[in-house]
Amino acid sequence: MSPDRECCTYCGIVIIILLLLLLTVSTSAFADPPDRWQGPRGDWHWRGQQQQQSGWNWGQVGGTAVGTAGGQVLGGVIQRWIFGPPAPPPAPVVVAPAPVVVQPAPIYVVPPVRSPSWYAYCASKYKSFDPATGTYLGYDGIRHACQ
Repeated sequence: MSPDRECCTYCGIVIIILLLLLLTVSTSAFADPPDRWQGPRGDWHWRGQQQQQSGWNWGQVGGTAVGTAGGQVLGGVIQRWIFGPPAPPPAPVVVAPAPVVVQPAPIYVVPPVRSPSWYAYCASKYKSFDPATGTYLGYDGIRHACQ
């Protein structure tokens, strides 16, 4: 921020605070006196007859709504004046999908029958393998040839 802009910003804030203070003081000067006040002995005194209100005080509700809306508008104007317009949204992030890697299925080769590698293969695959007959005992209780 440049020094000129910084000075302008601080001056603007001071001016706005002084205007709000002046507005508060001027409106409180015309406000009605309180309905009660504390006397010299600590007891409370009432001004006139106490009035009972029933329902909503629509003047206060409307004043609150107008004051809230006005404060929001004024706050937005001050924010834009001090900080400038809002920054543009960031650019969207595009993420490329992960490459698909296809691995080939493993190929199992059964060694030729009655070779030493075949005996080793069948013995490692079946616990009940009998090398003399070349069979194994299946879950059904029948002996099957190792293939």
